[in-house]
Amino acid sequence: MCAPVAVGDFTYLLNSSEKTAMVSGATSSSGGLSIPSSVYSEGSYYTVTGVFSDAFRDNGSITSVTLPSSVISIEIE
Repeated sequence: MCAPVAVGDFTYLLNSSEKTAMVSGATSSSGGLSIPSSVYSEGSYYTVTGVFSDAFRDNGSITSVTLPSSVISIEIE
């Protein structure tokens, strides 16, 4: 994994060897959010496969988060 990368409403940790991404936080501060099934960064597409359990911990203004079918895990950091 590398340093967090901001793409759209979220920050991700990217795994360049597997071309996967984990949601590590939100750049949008309120309302309902929808996590995309893939993101484009650093010249490649990454499939979003997980969310870190504390990705939205410090943001009480988010009312809902919709997960794509590509998310297969919620990880503890």
